[in-house]
Amino acid sequence: MKVVADMKPDILLVEPMMTVFEDRLDELYTVHRLFDPSQAQSIEAALPKIRAVVTGGGTGLSNEWMEKLPALGVIAVNGVGTDRIDLKFARERNIDVAITAGVLTDDVADLGIALLLDLLRQVAKGDASCAQESGPGKHFRSALRPKESVSAFSVSGRSARPLVAAPKPSAWIFPIGTVRP
Repeated sequence: MKVVADMKPDILLVEPMMTVFEDRLDELYTVHRLFDPSQAQSIEAALPKIRAVVTGGGTGLSNEWMEKLPALGVIAVNGVGTDRIDLKFARERNIDVAITAGVLTDDVADLGIALLLDLLRQVAKGDASCAQESGPGKHFRSALRPKESVSAFSVSGRSARPLVAAPKPSAWIFPIGTVRP
């Protein structure tokens, strides 16, 4: 979809993104790159017209910047977190904050379980041992720890869904519980 240059909405890109994202934004919007010092003057001139901000979860957007953008209607967060955005301040100004809630939840839970298995069975150490001790004339010695008996396991976290693995306990020989702080 081609958008006529004069009719493209103005957006502020706070930090660099993957090229494929930036290319798509450039197709659809007039993109003002806050991280590019050569654009400081054009950004200043465009402040009243900027309707959206694209930022990362770790960078967010300050209240000072929200105040500078009178037409701002949405802050789109690429990545995880809204800790760097004052949600109450945004809400008071009718600024929506778009996030990708839950996109990584399963992956984070799976990684947590993988780390638990590594802790209990020393999988990474065993793999490194195999790599070091393999080859002609070398004898493999397993560095894996023996199986641990675990009767229960719980995870606490700050996430909206601390452990998505909870519905998967049938794969485990012990119950998995979650605790919210």
